Amino acid sequence: AQARVSWRPAPANGAAIIRYVVEGAGQRHEVGANQRAVEIKGLTNGETYRFSVHAVNAKGAGPSRSSNRVTPTAAVPDPPARVTAQERPDGTVLVRWPAANGQGNRIARYAVTASSAGANAPVGESTKTELVVPAGELEYGTQYAFTVVSVNDRGVASASSPVSNTVVPYAAPGRPTELRASTVPDRP
Repeated sequence: AQARVSWRPAPANGAAIIRYVVEGAGQRHEVGANQRAVEIKGLTNGETYRFSVHAVNAKGAGPSRSSNRVTPTAAVPDPPARVTAQERPDGTVLVRWPAANGQGNRIARYAVTASSAGANAPVGESTKTELVVPAGELEYGTQYAFTVVSVNDRGVASASSPVSNTVVPYAAPGRPTELRASTVPDRP
């Protein structure tokens, strides 16, 4: 059995995050600063686990945060069969997928992860079969692909879906700054 642990970035507080450390179930995993999801393998169905994550920067280790309790089970939902992504002119990205089979349990939510240059980061959850990633959440001009995990009403998550097509988020340029007009003397 396995569990997926994901988190949002920790405040760097003046020194860039170097890595994250995930601990629990007698295991320790260290991942790069841009990765914010880890699959913990080798767990036992029916046993309850809790995980902690802390960030490390040049100044040392930050405080850890504990996850909710999770109990792996054999009743695992299917992942969505396919995922599509579409960048939109307003800077958002629309991610869609078909409903997954809960294998006897109701699908409670879907968790969406963005991947870019080998780094994975959660971008949101949805109770529907689509998610709009807000403008500015992803770096404009960078290529991304997405995967989706189904989570049933017992908190059990599927494996990841197949990877979506790639998109490059963009938006129209912002307003010029410090615009000034001044008079210029006439020249003969």
